[in-house]
Amino acid sequence: MYKISFKVTSNIDGAKVLLNDKEVGTIQNGQAEIKDVVWHQGLAVQLAYETANDQLKTDTYQLSADEYLADDYDADSYASEISLDFDAIQTKADVQSYLDDLYSELSSYTSTYSDFETTERRDLAEYFVNGLDNTDEKDFEKFINDIKTSDKKLRVDAQAKVETVSLTGKNTYTVQYLIYYDTIYKDDTPDVNQVFRYKKATLYYNEDEAKFQIDNLGVVENFETVDSGDA
Repeated sequence: MYKISFKVTSNIDGAKVLLNDKEVGTIQNGQAEIKDVVWHQGLAVQLAYETANDQLKTDTYQLSADEYLADDYDADSYASEISLDFDAIQTKADVQSYLDDLYSELSSYTSTYSDFETTERRDLAEYFVNGLDNTDEKDFEKFINDIKTSDKKLRVDAQAKVETVSLTGKNTYTVQYLIYYDTIYKDDTPDVNQVFRYKKATLYYNEDEAKFQIDNLGVVENFETVDSGDA
């Protein structure tokens, strides 16, 4: 009889580490250390993550004899590491890339010199679940048209910054992000810089089309002003 120790790495924080279906640890900051476990034939490690509607599991890794001996454990060595990622999980960087594209288009459409007609509306609608019927998509359209028809405003430059991303269901993510608005005027009025936060935006990852879409940006209580820019 001998003991084993190893580090498990994964792409979902909060996932439970299971040894033969018994919880022995939790993934935090991408990893968990499991130490001084008595090895026996058939010992296997797997990760599980519970959401409101689903339980996701990784593949199972069978721990063979003479692997990951406790006396040889080195937290900084790949030889002591087991990687167990969940399939088809999108990252914070993936969400950021999606929002970068969305708000780049939004910024372009607000310009006095750009079109926002049927084709552009359809392109914008692709960023939303249910397209033109999505309530938040309609709000984006109103925002764009309010700027384009303004006597004073030339355009709004918008940029998003993702703060947190959590998996809340199969292909469903809750995202908190900041949105920076820089309003440029037609006259000598100084630019107005504002910062807002969406605290519970729900994004859906469409696997068939390999892209994110906004399901909803949350109720009004989940939207806050960080910096009004004295507007």
